[in-house]
Amino acid sequence: MQANKAFSEPKISYSRPVVIFTGIENFDSLREIVGELGGTVEYKDVQKATHLVTDKIRRTPKFISGISHCSFYLNPNWLLQSQKACHFLDESKFVLDDVEGEAKFGFKLKESLQNQNRTLFQSYHFYLTPSLLNRETTIKLITQAGGKVLRRNDTNCKDRNRYYVISCSEDSKFCREMLQQFPTSNFFDKEALFSSLLNQEIRFLDQFRFDAGWSSTPA
Repeated sequence: MQANKAFSEPKISYSRPVVIFTGIENFDSLREIVGELGGTVEYKDVQKATHLVTDKIRRTPKFISGISHCSFYLNPNWLLQSQKACHFLDESKFVLDDVEGEAKFGFKLKESLQNQNRTLFQSYHFYLTPSLLNRETTIKLITQAGGKVLRRNDTNCKDRNRYYVISCSEDSKFCREMLQQFPTSNFFDKEALFSSLLNQEIRFLDQFRFDAGWSSTPA
């Protein structure tokens, strides 16, 4: 039983979709089509969107986070053909299909959307070490999936199996010192976050563990 999961409702078509774009340059004409047909364009908050439109699988924040929230991932032709029909067409004929992208990033888009979980990281706590790049974006990805980001390392955390430290090579020494105060094996690269969100399942696997040179003596 997976009591902590909040799965999406069955996918339905929307007469007034909320569309968000990612990775498409010069999308003004597509944006205009959405408005002409009675839909709404969302620019920032993927949690408000029902449809994500892009031309291929890409690891932008909107694409990654959207899998937890958007009902459809569609190619731009959906809007072009809808304009000709003067109404939004059935989405099933325009589902984003990118086999190469799925192989590159290790997930199946159709399966992930079927297993969509808006609160994938609920009850999980994360601490991001100081030098982690794209820090605010990473925080947003976690919180949009229901996770909690701690501003300070919580050495009193009771459930260490649900407490993850996300780090990078620049913070190796920091992590070795941290380990002395807070014994845990849950040090991971942020690839673990990306893989979990793309696959819509918790994937803190050994291949994503952060190696801070644990056998080395801290300088």
